Amino acid sequence: YEEEANKGTHAAMRKQFEAAIRMPLRTFQRLLKDMEEDPFMWRDPAKRPVPISVLLMAALRFLALGCVWEGISDIFCVARRTLDVWFKEKFLIWMMANKYHKYVKTPRTTKELRALEKPFEEAGFPGMFAMCDGVHVWWTGYSYGAKNAFKGKEKYPTVVFNVTVDYDGKPIFVSNLAAGMTNDKA
Repeated sequence: YEEEANKGTHAAMRKQFEAAIRMPLRTFQRLLKDMEEDPFMWRDPAKRPVPISVLLMAALRFLALGCVWEGISDIFCVARRTLDVWFKEKFLIWMMANKYHKYVKTPRTTKELRALEKPFEEAGFPGMFAMCDGVHVWWTGYSYGAKNAFKGKEKYPTVVFNVTVDYDGKPIFVSNLAAGMTNDKA
């Protein structure tokens, strides 16, 4: 669709896709290409039971919806366990190793901090440069005896990350994960 002649082709489907996974199609295609070229993403390159494109779409939809894997499994017709294992053992590890430091940037100079502060000041919030909130992700990787430590306000087991974003929603910091019962303030 990047060619001028094809810009209008399937525009509605592309918009629906982009809304569902919360990223532009071009970004998804680049991410998919990077993952497909990395041998880490395959257990056995000769055996590809579920295409990485499907696993990646499912992972992004999971993050977009905050839905349990059973729901995502129904949407993509892939076993819940397959999606859960791929997300934890491949997707998260690969994203942290290959994309985190490229896209999550904490201001390092006064000039960078002032640039983040400017849109907030224009909106009537002088001195503010970011927003922070806890993001809960459904989790099944706990030991049975520790289940209650992972059940917070969501009433199901989660891990929580504090995510700090700039005025445009770009991440500038993501904390280490904590058990779901951990309060954002902690």
